Amino acid sequence: VALDAADLLVPTEDAQALLAGEVELVSRLNAAHPEALAAIAVGAGARPGTWRLLAVDPEGLDLALDDETIRVTFAVRQHTPEQAELAILRLAGAHA
Repeated sequence: VALDAADLLVPTEDAQALLAGEVELVSRLNAAHPEALAAIAVGAGARPGTWRLLAVDPEGLDLALDDETIRVTFAVRQHTPEQAELAILRLAGAHA
């Protein structure tokens, strides 16, 4: 099945607060919870290392280590930075 760019876009109409707070959320989680981000990555099947959060959207998060990136999806859509942060920390706890 061929995909075009529109198929790759995550709908964001219901998550404007998350988008507005994404940069701050990413910065805060990278600074305060590097071990949680690493646990999420390893739990998703990636190699161990100091994974960094690149982006968060309503459907999931993107992590990077060197030139490798992975996508981890949330069980349910997130609408605010606070909801997304809790979901990310829950993911880390599930993989700790």
